[in-house]
Amino acid sequence: MSRFDRNESIEESERLDRRTLIKVAAGGVATTSVLAIAPEPSGAAPAALVPNNFRAAIHVTDEDSLQYAYSALETIAEHYEKADGQLILDGSAVKILATDDGLNNLKSAHDAGADIVAANDALAIHGIDPKSLPDFINVDNPGVIAVIDAQVKGFHYYKP
Repeated sequence: MSRFDRNESIEESERLDRRTLIKVAAGGVATTSVLAIAPEPSGAAPAALVPNNFRAAIHVTDEDSLQYAYSALETIAEHYEKADGQLILDGSAVKILATDDGLNNLKSAHDAGADIVAANDALAIHGIDPKSLPDFINVDNPGVIAVIDAQVKGFHYYKP
């Protein structure tokens, strides 16, 4: 092996080492940048990642999910003053409309700024007369149309 060949192979291996070091350094910078903008472990999203004026349609189809829906609406009301929340009651979740506690909870959610929608097809299935419900509950559409209508109006779908 001539001196020229030896130098060339050393230079090539040095280049590979330098390339590797540059790649590792670049990867470290990228990882650090990603970690710097990642959400806090507490679960709270930084304000820069969640706009204050979003719209959320919370679709509830069973009574057991209502506590999570109320919690989501409360989070929206407390932390995002320009955001809109809409609660869409569908399936067996409409049964709460036949109870005083259920209507009181919905009234509180409405008073906090949430729009309340009850699927008219679910009301019919469960024998609830739409005319017996308070005026703040929209009963114009069946469940699937209520969900699609919300999405067409820019609401993000959430199902607890």
